[in-house]
Amino acid sequence: PLFGGVIKDLSFAVDGASLLAVASVPDPVATRSVRIDDLAVSDGRITSGLRRAALLADGSLVAANWGIDGPAWAPDLGSPDGRLDWSASPLWDLAVDADGLRVVVVGEEQVVRFGELVDGHLVQRWSAPAVGGLGVAVHRSGRVAVSQSGGVQLFAPGGAPGAVLAAPALQLTALAFSPSGALLAAGDLSGAIWVWDAVGGDLLAELRGHSSRVSGLGFRGEAGLASGSWDGTLRRWDLSPLHTSPEALRAESAGWKLSLQDVLAAPQ
Repeated sequence: PLFGGVIKDLSFAVDGASLLAVASVPDPVATRSVRIDDLAVSDGRITSGLRRAALLADGSLVAANWGIDGPAWAPDLGSPDGRLDWSASPLWDLAVDADGLRVVVVGEEQVVRFGELVDGHLVQRWSAPAVGGLGVAVHRSGRVAVSQSGGVQLFAPGGAPGAVLAAPALQLTALAFSPSGALLAAGDLSGAIWVWDAVGGDLLAELRGHSSRVSGLGFRGEAGLASGSWDGTLRRWDLSPLHTSPEALRAESAGWKLSLQDVLAAPQ
């Protein structure tokens, strides 16, 4: 029990040895880094309105705040360095790639901004319009995804706009790339989750199970997906059928069929 309030976000450090939790506590919203091996605790109080936070490859912290302009950056968790001069408006979302080297943010100004950790400094590399952007994801290749009304806008490494992945949902709130970058998942306000082929652009699956806003998504390999929701549940999804050929699926499903004789002969 680390906090007396609601935990809003969780993320592991790149080496898996530290866990970062963002929670709503009475005074004020705080971040707490916990060493898994010895449970030594370090507090870093940033500001109220903290939405997302993540640990970078060098152990520094970057956070998205709804209440201030631009991302906050804290090379030393005990002494926050203040905010980066990246944005002129509050931020809706922040994402860090699996290597802890690339950061992307989107905010009220409706601009997506991409930066990299270089020699201990976060350097903004490019920015682009992101109308209606509420959620972001970044892959270690430098590819970026930003939610927009009715789908997801993809950006190639370097910031060139790519394909738009269409979705029936009007507002997508959480995004995640699979480790290879082959799949992209997005959750919406209703609780639905959409999975695309992030290369070809095809919508592959619609996952239903949550009853409220999807607040977080995370892949485990290419076939495992975890989702968290405002309905208070965490769900795990098996995406292995998406990697199985139609022929193999048909052959597998053939074994599921029962004849009428089998049904009539079965015990009541």
